[in-house]
Amino acid sequence: MAEGGAKGMLSADQAALYLLGKGKETDERLSHLKLQKLLYFAQCATLAETGEPLFTDPINAWKHGPVVKSVFKKYTGSGAKPLPRPKRDEIPCLDATTARRLDAVYAYFGQYSAWKLRNITHEESGWEANHKSGKPYSLNVMRDEYVARWQEKVRMSLMTYEEWDAFLNPPRPSQQALMVASSYMASRRPTVASGG
Repeated sequence: MAEGGAKGMLSADQAALYLLGKGKETDERLSHLKLQKLLYFAQCATLAETGEPLFTDPINAWKHGPVVKSVFKKYTGSGAKPLPRPKRDEIPCLDATTARRLDAVYAYFGQYSAWKLRNITHEESGWEANHKSGKPYSLNVMRDEYVARWQEKVRMSLMTYEEWDAFLNPPRPSQQALMVASSYMASRRPTVASGG
């Protein structure tokens, strides 16, 4: 397995290889358009969760939504055809937290077609502003928009049955804990002096 970039940061190409490798699990081969949108949401999710980017490559707002130019150049010529799956030794070995975050992005956004993802990204404020100016997306705008629109939905999509059950049915305090809390609250009540 390939190693991550300097200081634990991936290159956009490594993130792309990881996402393309996820297709093996679902038997899906990603198109270039869909891969670009998944990279965008992977960058947004990482910014929201860590305050740091997943990769340093800028994301530009092109006609069909966000594009990482370095990844675009690598897969130019593929058109709408499915991209080749990476070999096992080409897929980067990620730390558990990064892998889980990218898995969540893939699980949530991967359910949509490339064109649906294109349309979703066109609804984001960053695309319109940056498409007109030609400037790369602002990392702060990407983070804020993701937090506002997607963060909770993506988190919920990756919950296991046990996590979902615990979320819906939080554990009840034990009888002993209730007695201690009740005793503490009773000791905090103000006493009323008897008249005389």
